[in-house]
Amino acid sequence: MNTAERSRRTRAMQQMHPDSKASRVLAILADGPATTAEIAAETGWTKHNTCAHVKNLHMRGKVERKPWHVKGQGPRFLWFLPPNTRNMPTGEAGSA
Repeated sequence: MNTAERSRRTRAMQQMHPDSKASRVLAILADGPATTAEIAAETGWTKHNTCAHVKNLHMRGKVERKPWHVKGQGPRFLWFLPPNTRNMPTGEAGSA
């Protein structure tokens, strides 16, 4: 995905719910997979708050996760958009 397409998708998601934390997470993940810590750093939220929002999106089927192991640390997850939303036309990802 090129920069213009990424920006267009991000704007479309934010227009749906500009103040929605879910839309911010989806916009970040539209750029590619990220850990909870990376999402927290980009949004300025605490890791605990970020984790709660991402887990909610996961339960709703909006994002997927896979284990991400870091030696000497507890379990981590890499969060990403489901394959069926990655190549959707602008504004459709996460709107189900």
